Amino acid sequence: MRLPWRRMRRKWRTRIAVLVIAAFVATNFFLVTRIRPQTVRTWIRDTGLFQIRYDPFGSSLSARACPLSQEVAVTRSRGSQEFPVCTMEDYSSHADIQMEAVWDSVSVGYPNLVVSVTGWVDTVRVDHWTNKPLTVILVPHSHQDPGWLKTMESYFGSFTRGTLDTAVDMLTSHPTWTFVWAEVVFLRMWWEGASMDRREKFKKLLASGRLEVVTGGHVMPDESLTHFAAILESLVQGQSWLKDTLNYTVENGWAIDPFGHSSTMAYLLHEAGIKNTVLQRAHFAVKREFARKRQLEFRWRQAWDPKGRHDVFCHLFPFLLYSIPYSCGPERHVCCQFDFHKRQCFRGTEKVPLLEVTKENVERLSWDLYEQLQKKAELYRSNVVLLPHGDDFRYATEADWRAQMSNMQALMDHINNNTQMAMKIQFGTLRTYFDAVHAEARESRLAFPVLSGDLVPYSDRGDQYWAGFYTSRPFIKYLARRLQSLLRSTEILYTFSSSLLGFDANMTSLYSKLEASRRTLAIVQHHDAITGTSKKDVMNDYRKKIADSIRDTGSILTSSAESLVRHKIGTQSVKIIYADGGLMQISQKELPVRLLVWNSLGKKRKEVASILIDTGNVTVTRDGSMTVPAQLGPAWQEDGAVNRKLFQLSFEMDASALQLSSYVIMQSTGLFPAKMMKTGEFSLSNDVISGTFSKCTGLLQNLASGQRYDAAMSFVSYTTGQKGHPFRDKIYYGYSVWLVKTLYPVSVYYG
Repeated sequence: MRLPWRRMRRKWRTRIAVLVIAAFVATNFFLVTRIRPQTVRTWIRDTGLFQIRYDPFGSSLSARACPLSQEVAVTRSRGSQEFPVCTMEDYSSHADIQMEAVWDSVSVGYPNLVVSVTGWVDTVRVDHWTNKPLTVILVPHSHQDPGWLKTMESYFGSFTRGTLDTAVDMLTSHPTWTFVWAEVVFLRMWWEGASMDRREKFKKLLASGRLEVVTGGHVMPDESLTHFAAILESLVQGQSWLKDTLNYTVENGWAIDPFGHSSTMAYLLHEAGIKNTVLQRAHFAVKREFARKRQLEFRWRQAWDPKGRHDVFCHLFPFLLYSIPYSCGPERHVCCQFDFHKRQCFRGTEKVPLLEVTKENVERLSWDLYEQLQKKAELYRSNVVLLPHGDDFRYATEADWRAQMSNMQALMDHINNNTQMAMKIQFGTLRTYFDAVHAEARESRLAFPVLSGDLVPYSDRGDQYWAGFYTSRPFIKYLARRLQSLLRSTEILYTFSSSLLGFDANMTSLYSKLEASRRTLAIVQHHDAITGTSKKDVMNDYRKKIADSIRDTGSILTSSAESLVRHKIGTQSVKIIYADGGLMQISQKELPVRLLVWNSLGKKRKEVASILIDTGNVTVTRDGSMTVPAQLGPAWQEDGAVNRKLFQLSFEMDASALQLSSYVIMQSTGLFPAKMMKTGEFSLSNDVISGTFSKCTGLLQNLASGQRYDAAMSFVSYTTGQKGHPFRDKIYYGYSVWLVKTLYPVSVYYG
């Protein structure tokens, strides 16, 4: 009888399990479909699981029903009680393009079987077009990276100085030519070494409108990794210099090379007085979708701004790049003919011969350009076409200027005089273009779509997502954040010191260092700096610049603190040593030692501070009186071994808002008995989870919470293709194993 009973018990166990699962699914379906969200939130509040909410517009936690100004408080009744419930207004109706919905629906198909010289193919095509009268604004430009394949200083000496010198001379001698410039860091370097004659000519060109400075940032920042305060620093450094030195106010934005675009950047531009901007690097599938619906020009709206008070009008380039072959229309092999300096043009794998514009070929080349511009106009709603003409470090020599502008001028003259074409083409700037677009919109009552969301991540072909730079070269990202944090903390303490003690010669000297550190912070927001997409020696140069600024900023912080302490105690015999981001080391011979802790936040902080010390017989007091909790731990060496001569002393720090707090480390009678751990593993656990660590390396080995999870760490590297093999990407070397459940197989990728 035992065998049938076992079978029956197994059968009933299966039936019970099926019933439990069915009941669980049915209950969840009922909750999702039958209970309104307001009721669910009310229940949560009633059970005490949602008692307080963080108010991002305040300084503390709030128990108010609706801490956000956009939420509306209503009440829901349960029995005899009423509970406040927040209902968020649906802002999707205030935007024609919701990027969340676009990402859910857009097709990301890419023609992988097409071979081209560059490795990329055109994804935005125009098969049908109609002749219409167009106004074309040709905008010459030169994209200048403050570091990429060369360092910032090397680029300035090789290209930038010559570009600006030649631009001033060429624009002065040719009254119809125009030019736009973006990178203020280079403009500032050029201005300091320019002659008075060139400076005056530069000012006159700005005043005439034929030379326009766009965005006005110190650099063209990345928009995916940067903190908004660091972007603001770049805008402040650039635009304040333009205003103070040239009395110039920026009107339009220009972001043609950051790897994706953020709505936060659009908001910051609006607050900086910029109402129009140009964008380039968006996902190829998004461009294809926007081109199909003629949505490449839109008003970028913040999700929390239903009335559009902070809208920025955006023009998105439709094609792959901002260079000349991708500027005039959808067919690269046609547009590359109009680059009269680089002289490289292909159709598929066949080379297209490049010619100077002559009487014999001006008719054909003009019709080629006319057709491309008509096709490009099909992608936009207005009859004003933007024709950018430039590339990286272009227009650097007089030969470059004359080759490009003279040949384009010949084509423009022929088109303007041809009544069949009914097209007007002229040199201009972004101001010229946006003024013309808005004028036509008012006259013809054009309506542009409203977009809400972000244009990230970026991909220029297939699954080649530009997302690796989010984490690559993490040390440069850490240094940038470290400098930003230290700089802000120093600015506050410096302000306290200068306002209390006056602005003497020493404070003036310190302010010069402070400004230099601000400029360094602005520079490293460059889209090839904080992203880590520059060559190794360039990244080393960025690291050196940041390290020097961190050192200088630390000295400003120390001097400001010394001044305040001297003023407080009434003596000059004060010497403060700054711990430069690492753990301060104190010797037993130096005890007692007073530590000053500066809290630069506007709220009280209770944290753990740590130092290195060569004795375990110590105690920590607040202001030399009240003992504070402290403990000793092992000090780790760079090779992962335990330092047998030092301990890490950690103590509880309780610092009031915007104040310097004092702690005293003094010798005691063996408060902490310490002994060396044996090799092997040790564990830390609580009621929920247990972790096992290596005694040799200190690294996590596994986690256990019902099930066991093994952890291991290694590194993976990859190339980005080679000349002659443009599709040969993502070549892996080594392997990578991440935190995985031990009951599942581990996937290992080999090169």
